[in-house]
Amino acid sequence: MFSGIQARLLLILGLAALAITLASAIALMALLEARAGVATVMERELPASNAALVLARVGERLEDRAPALLAAKDAEARQRQTALINRDLRSLASETERLRDLHPAGSDGVADIARLAPELAANLRDLALTLEQQATLGVALQNQRDRLLALRERVQQILGPSILLVSDVVGRDTDVDPGLFRRAAGAQGPLLDAERLAGSAFSDLLLAAESPSLDQVRVFRGSFERTRGQLTDLLPRIPSGLRPELAQAIADLEVQLRTDGIFRLREQEIATIEGAESLVTASRGIAAALKTRVDALVHSASETIARAADAMGDTLLTNTLIFVAVSIAVVLLATLISYRFLVRDISLNLRAVTRAMQRLAGGERDARVPAMDRRDEIGDLARVFNVFKDNAFRMETVEGQLRQAQKMELVGQLTGGIAHDFNNILAAILGNLIYLEPKPGEDTILRERWQRAMGATDRAVRQVERLLAFSRRQRLAPEVVDINALVGGMLDLLEVSVAEGHELRAVLAPDLPPVRVDPGQLENALMNLVINARDALDGDGRISVTTAAAGDDAVEVAVADTGRGIPADVLERVCEPFFTTKAPGKGSGLGLSMVYGFARQSGGEMRIESRVGEGTTVRIRLPVAEPSATVSEHIAEPARDANPPQGHGECVLAVEDDVDVLATTADYLRGLGYRVLTAGDGSTALDLLEHEPAIRLLYTDIAMPAPWDGVTLAREARSRRPDLAIVFTSGEAREIKDPSAELLRKPVGRAHLAHAIRQALDSE
Repeated sequence: MFSGIQARLLLILGLAALAITLASAIALMALLEARAGVATVMERELPASNAALVLARVGERLEDRAPALLAAKDAEARQRQTALINRDLRSLASETERLRDLHPAGSDGVADIARLAPELAANLRDLALTLEQQATLGVALQNQRDRLLALRERVQQILGPSILLVSDVVGRDTDVDPGLFRRAAGAQGPLLDAERLAGSAFSDLLLAAESPSLDQVRVFRGSFERTRGQLTDLLPRIPSGLRPELAQAIADLEVQLRTDGIFRLREQEIATIEGAESLVTASRGIAAALKTRVDALVHSASETIARAADAMGDTLLTNTLIFVAVSIAVVLLATLISYRFLVRDISLNLRAVTRAMQRLAGGERDARVPAMDRRDEIGDLARVFNVFKDNAFRMETVEGQLRQAQKMELVGQLTGGIAHDFNNILAAILGNLIYLEPKPGEDTILRERWQRAMGATDRAVRQVERLLAFSRRQRLAPEVVDINALVGGMLDLLEVSVAEGHELRAVLAPDLPPVRVDPGQLENALMNLVINARDALDGDGRISVTTAAAGDDAVEVAVADTGRGIPADVLERVCEPFFTTKAPGKGSGLGLSMVYGFARQSGGEMRIESRVGEGTTVRIRLPVAEPSATVSEHIAEPARDANPPQGHGECVLAVEDDVDVLATTADYLRGLGYRVLTAGDGSTALDLLEHEPAIRLLYTDIAMPAPWDGVTLAREARSRRPDLAIVFTSGEAREIKDPSAELLRKPVGRAHLAHAIRQALDSE
């Protein structure tokens, strides 16, 4: 029934157990004697200590809750802090009740804790109510402020025009009717005094609303009452036409002296704040006292536990010596028997397994593990180690793949940043080249040079787009695509790309689910892979394009060739930007980089398998679309007309941190008939927007220095001017949440910019 080693171990252990049982019987008495002390500690002192520690933590939290509640900025924050306080108070009450149950006879520490806990709870609840009252007073005070500002505006409307009219009559150099002049001169002084006194009264009220102390509120109240009295005394001298309205305004000012006026509300608010601070101080004192009592209780419990532990140790020590002596004798006997019948055989086999492990650790992957055919524990160990060896080799492979992925991620980040900077440079170059285009009939040599410069710029733009594709920052337009239909539709074009003598074969698995991917970018990726496969063939060869399901959630498209294959040291670098094994001028080194970035940005992955002399297979795995999605038809966007739409003098605010790009963009827009204002950062743009009401459209780069990137700037501009049209530009693929704003990729052509600006303005 048992294997050999197990049977012999059981025999030896049985004999040892018999001997140890005798020693255990002696030790059992000691354990029974210590049981009472252990029970006391476990049943009372340890739970009490645990409850006290919980109380200590709750007390520390509550000590911090009061300042946090006082610092809450709004009702939601106060409710959140109040909920936390209530939760801690429930925990405090629960643990206090638990301490009472553990100490039914009571003690000074437990009694103090039971007394302090409700006091702390009451203080914190009072603090919450006080802060609610303070918030209510703050709302009422703000309402009074708003009414006061409206009243001040009304008084200015009453007095201002009359003062201007009287001043005009008095200050005329030409002859004026003497009666009119006397009335104007007589009214000028009272009107100016009324304006000054009204301004003083409003200042007293507004300053009182912000006063930090009751004394200052009372000072402003006294000043206000004196000013109000002077205004009332001045009223009979005011022209009769203005007197009723001014009298009503003075009556409205007197409202502020009532219980719901600014002075009384601010006094109540200051008193509430002082009360809240007093409650916070009291809560801290109660929490500190509670912590002191809890610390004393924990200390007492710790001393009790220590005494119990000492007693248990003394009891066990004597009996342990007896037990140890018997155990030593048993161990010596068991050791002799084990070595004779078991250890020697096990040692020989383990030594052989160890040598195999050492060879494997030294890198000998073909080293064999001995004793794998044994049907005992040694054989089990050998078989388990063999599995471990296989797993370790697989782990090395996975670690290598992980290092490669991390390296590609870092290279992608660096590449994306460089591409963004080059986009800005190319935008400035392209814009100025467009303005420098020679007119028909001018110097043909100059035109040829201009065309070469434009061609070089276009090639640079395409290179930057490939870099962005690798860094996963290109702008994708994903659709639900039948991958078999897409590959089938490309076969004619792919066959043209394959050299004569090469065979192109397509193997498309039926009934594949649709995928969500940018069809144009997928076509570019397949074309790149087929061209790479063609270049890898020497003489005759075959290129295969296959599709297949990759589990339930992915579809795989693969391009395989029977060419030279890729060496292992080169395979690790083939996805790096600008790495190529082709001759100079035969390749940019961005083809596989672009495919790799496209696959990762689409939520999939790209894997390359290659053997030297046998060929290479590149697999692109793409996620399946949602079951409810329908396959889209890819329709090419109609070309822009040759004559871009012009502006009609509308004001456009252009924002760009690159000076050259900003200047080029401004020239574009002015040439299209727009009035242009420029800003190099978000703060300048907001200042212009504030002082230039004629601005109708904001054209801004997204990537700008903090704190005002393009999206944040547009959001702030829209909050100030809801009718403002927005057009974004960026050198990277971005997602913008504003459906009414268009995103243009740098470098932006003149026609594309003209259409986007015109469309944005017309849609507003």
